[in-house]
Amino acid sequence: MKKIFKTIFIFLAILVVVGIISIFSLFSWYSYMTGEVYFNKITKQAVKANDTSKCDKLIQKLDDSPELKPRCYSQVIIQNKNLNACVEGNFICFQDYFEYYETNETKDQTLCKVIQNQTKRDFCYLVQNDFVRDIKLCSMIQSYAMQDSCYIKFVRINKDATICDIYISTLDGKDRCYRSVADFLYDRSWCEKIKDPTNKQYCINNAELYGY
Repeated sequence: MKKIFKTIFIFLAILVVVGIISIFSLFSWYSYMTGEVYFNKITKQAVKANDTSKCDKLIQKLDDSPELKPRCYSQVIIQNKNLNACVEGNFICFQDYFEYYETNETKDQTLCKVIQNQTKRDFCYLVQNDFVRDIKLCSMIQSYAMQDSCYIKFVRINKDATICDIYISTLDGKDRCYRSVADFLYDRSWCEKIKDPTNKQYCINNAELYGY
């Protein structure tokens, strides 16, 4: 009987030791795979190959640290001046690109044309406009909803409410623009120009809430 207990004890002890070693190995692997050394290694490979798919080898930390893959994508785009690669990456890479190249190059209206995907190309123009502040870029956006959003930004930048009538053609876009003007200028009279009853009432309610 004692031999049986001894055997069981040894077996359990081995399991505990193996478990501890496995946990330690897993922790060491996780620390390496989410560390800066491995991140820099993979990023260099991706940049050299001009290939964002190589960034997919990276795994995300379990805490609230910035995501590693988008950081890698951004470096590929920035170092190779390859905005088209943002299609496979994250929208944030457009912002990172234009933040990095805050020069006359950023004002080049042909930069986003290389992007084959229309939705991502439109978003590229929208982000570029945040840095360039050129209303002409809005006209290059094909999506009406995104184009309207671009023009509405200029209403706030220029404090010019006439932009709603001059540049925006869709009824939904005009309603959004008028509501934005009412909120921005604290002028509820703009709510009356909204055609959609639900949006108009929302605008009026908001004006009453904030007392304008």
